Amino acid sequence: MKNFKKGFTLVEMLIVVVIIGILAAAILPRLQGAQAATRDTARVKYLSDISAGIESYSAVKGEYPAVDGGSDPTYSASGSLANILVNQREYLKDFPKDPVKTSKISVGGKSLDNGDFGYLLLKKAGSPSRAYALVSRAETYDKANATSGMVAMLTNNSADASTIKLCDSVIKGNDNTKYSAVDGTALANLVATTNDCQVTDASELRYVLIR
Repeated sequence: MKNFKKGFTLVEMLIVVVIIGILAAAILPRLQGAQAATRDTARVKYLSDISAGIESYSAVKGEYPAVDGGSDPTYSASGSLANILVNQREYLKDFPKDPVKTSKISVGGKSLDNGDFGYLLLKKAGSPSRAYALVSRAETYDKANATSGMVAMLTNNSADASTIKLCDSVIKGNDNTKYSAVDGTALANLVATTNDCQVTDASELRYVLIR
C-alpha cells in the first residue's frame, strides 16, 4: 500500500504569507525606531568626543580652532578641525562621522558633505570665537534639541552662546512661530518662543551641542 504525503495547499501557503506580512508590518517599525535611537545615541557621544578634543586644544592654545573657509566658512567639522584634533595633536584617536554615511545636513545655509558634522564659532558675552556649536542630524524626536530651520540661521560668530535657547522638546507640527529669531534680523539671537519646537517631519530634526 502506497503512502502519500500531503503538502500545503495554495490557500494555506497564502495564509502563511499574509500572517508573515502582518507580523513584519508590526515589528519592522519598532526595529527601525530602535536602530534610529541607537544612531542618535552615537551622534550625541560623537559630538561629546569632538567637544572634549576641542577643549583639550583650547587648554593648550588658549583659543578654539578656526572654522574652515575664513570669510566664507564651510562649517565642516571634518576639515582642518579633524586634522588638528587627530593628526597634529592627537587630541582624538579618530574623528567620528555620522553613523549614516550618506546623512547630509546644512549649517548656516551651507550644505555639508555626506556624513559630516557641523562646526561653527559663537560669541560669548559679546566676544567673538569664545564659544562654539557642533551640529548633527537627529532621527528621533526625544534626542533632537533643535530644528533645521534654527540651524540654518546660525552662522559664524553671529549669535551669543549665552543667549541661544535650544528646544526643550521637538514635536511634529507646522507652526513655524514656535522657533523664531528676535531683534529683527536673521542673524539675531535665537530664542524658543515656547518649550516645544515644531517640525513638519523627522528630516528637520537636529542635535546641537554648545560649549
